[in-house]
Amino acid sequence: MRTARQPQTPAPGRKHRGIRRTRSIRSLLGFTVFRGPRRLRPRAALVAGTACALVLAAGPFPAQAEDGVPTPDTLREALLEPLDLGPDVEQSEPSPDDDGTGPTGCAALDDLRGSRTQDTADPWPEVQLSAGSVVIQQKLTAGPPESIAAGHAAIRDALTSCTTLTFPGSDGGPPLTLNLSPVSFGGPDAVALRMDGTYAGVSVNGYLALEPLGAVELLYVFFQAGGDSTEAAAAVYAMAVDKIHLIVGPAAGPPQPLATPIPGTTI
Repeated sequence: MRTARQPQTPAPGRKHRGIRRTRSIRSLLGFTVFRGPRRLRPRAALVAGTACALVLAAGPFPAQAEDGVPTPDTLREALLEPLDLGPDVEQSEPSPDDDGTGPTGCAALDDLRGSRTQDTADPWPEVQLSAGSVVIQQKLTAGPPESIAAGHAAIRDALTSCTTLTFPGSDGGPPLTLNLSPVSFGGPDAVALRMDGTYAGVSVNGYLALEPLGAVELLYVFFQAGGDSTEAAAAVYAMAVDKIHLIVGPAAGPPQPLATPIPGTTI
């Protein structure tokens, strides 16, 4: 089901410091998530960070800002921050790949990544937020809309061919294999995967979504251990999209209806 969303406007005379929300993140995620296996948060953070890096490396996204598109500084303001989600949310540095190998199992993404000339300079902003055993990762890039659309199409085709991703173990721990399934999530041009697996006897799952918004590309990962909050994943994503429209303005294109993912169903 898709529900139309409109960008919010800051109150007159007050500098915007966060999008309005109707419920706290604790209410969205459910109290049981906060009682979940917090010890798995570092593992969830590593999955979110390396999944983002894998997708980003596969795309021909601009290595630097271009005239007429949002700058990295503007996009940094458009990222979610703890204030947007509530007092239970913490911000941390995005988790790097432990040994540089990254996740394996998706040949199409590996082929795309191998065909790109990687620039070590990456000006585009990224944030990692966590609450209990939930980790949220967001990355924004920008470029001419036609370039964003072309890069998005290439990654969309690669992602939808993937059925599993295996993340290397950290600190001597075992690897984590996630089963992937396409799911209706985000706006009409978004590509999204549901990720499911088990780690240390605990159910882990989440969503990876990539969506072009005019001159902006949104990369989003929501990953959780010991919970299965589809509603929270969709609600936080909607907040992310709202804030991009609010900060970036017309360059992010017109607001689009967003899909509400239903557990157990895929596109």
